[in-house]
Amino acid sequence: MTVFAKKGDQVTCENGHPICIVAGALKKGFPITASDFKNWKIKIDLSSGAEIPFCPHCGGLFIGKPRENEGFKIFIDGQWRP
Repeated sequence: MTVFAKKGDQVTCENGHPICIVAGALKKGFPITASDFKNWKIKIDLSSGAEIPFCPHCGGLFIGKPRENEGFKIFIDGQWRP
């Protein structure tokens, strides 16, 4: 499977505010969970079924909801990654 984010990558909102760090390699086609990230800079509810939060500084997105047959998209290095 293709790695689309590596350990240590900084997740930001669309406007560049830091959100968290990728804890380990993220591979396309594999589920993503909150445990795949660390050093959260925002308050986040990690319970199952919790709403995806927005950036507390500007309201920007950092995780995009999946479309049919696609996984979540995450904003890293100024771009949306699958």
